Amino acid sequence: QRVALNLAGFERARIERGTVVASPGSFEQTVRFDARLTLLPTAPRPLKFRDPVHLYLGTARSVGLVALLDRDQLEPGASALVQFHLDRPLVAHRLDRFIIRSYSPMTTIGGGLVIDPNPVKHRRFRAEVLTALAELESGESSFLLQKLADHQVQRLKDLEQLSGLGPDRIRLHLDGLAAHGKVVVLGDQWLTAETLRTWQRRLVARLEDYHLSQPLLPGMPRATLKSLLPAALAPKAFDRLVTLLTDSGEMVAMGDHVARPDFKPHLSAGQETIVAALAAAYREAGAQAKNKQEMLDRLGLDPGRAEECFAYLCSRGELVRLSEESYFHEGTYRRALSRLLEHFASHQTLTLAEFRDLLDSARKPVQALLEYWDGLKYTVRRGDVRVAWKLPEEPS
Repeated sequence: QRVALNLAGFERARIERGTVVASPGSFEQTVRFDARLTLLPTAPRPLKFRDPVHLYLGTARSVGLVALLDRDQLEPGASALVQFHLDRPLVAHRLDRFIIRSYSPMTTIGGGLVIDPNPVKHRRFRAEVLTALAELESGESSFLLQKLADHQVQRLKDLEQLSGLGPDRIRLHLDGLAAHGKVVVLGDQWLTAETLRTWQRRLVARLEDYHLSQPLLPGMPRATLKSLLPAALAPKAFDRLVTLLTDSGEMVAMGDHVARPDFKPHLSAGQETIVAALAAAYREAGAQAKNKQEMLDRLGLDPGRAEECFAYLCSRGELVRLSEESYFHEGTYRRALSRLLEHFASHQTLTLAEFRDLLDSARKPVQALLEYWDGLKYTVRRGDVRVAWKLPEEPS
């Protein structure tokens, strides 16, 4: 039960009692762990809540406070679920055995098994805590299921670190749990079926709220929807979740937006008037369109009421938002893009002044337009000129 390791490049002083050799990322040090503790029948007295003990785990030794979770004291010969709070970090592994000795005098009084090597701090006498620990204690599948419930979403490598089990063994357990409808996989991330149902209900409810608060917009941006879920959820897993919701008819996906199937943007009578006025003004102004505030001043419109109408027109493709202050009517934009394609059919470079003259426009809207195309990678700026990069085949 011993082995000699030749660790090249290490100074002996760096290796202390309790040091663990492992693959990188296999374990984390912990200052607390959950355990099943059994007190020896020969223990001289009961163990009370937060009594200090000397704890021996592997070759490590530390002082720990024993938090009894379901009682105030543990009698000799009895067993209980506990949480140890340690005076220094050490490495613990699920199902590691440990021994405790009384603080003073130092007498062996009991021992037990590690259930969870890296838990949250528990509150005492909580039925849900005791039930969860009993599940963790009952077996590997239950342990993995409970860890998924605690962390919401995990990759296989995360579960390896949490459980200390190998990937093949974890996969076997997860496949079994999936077959019984207890866990699901989204992309390469696992979560409990209950977590998935909770997320689905949350997203649908928040999407309905969004439609009520933004009745002119076609739907909620996917990025906004994703922000309602844990940051650990990967983009591919989120895309799979959206697919599940669209397949079930809970929502529809439209490019970068999602919406409820029965939702349609609707305008009030006042908003219809504003939308019509804005569309006509930008159509008539063409490439001479001024910044947003000047256009609103010309029409005598309140910026607060018009903001949603701008978003509505952009969502319908009637206006193209070039920047915070610059918009073109979609007809003007297509004509400008045609000019760009025509120019690069016979020229290698383009300056802002040249394009301003081509459009018979002003500097600011043309600058916003060219920067917009830079963002789309149609063009790339090199000093004072722009060159073609990934131009579209036609001005769609």
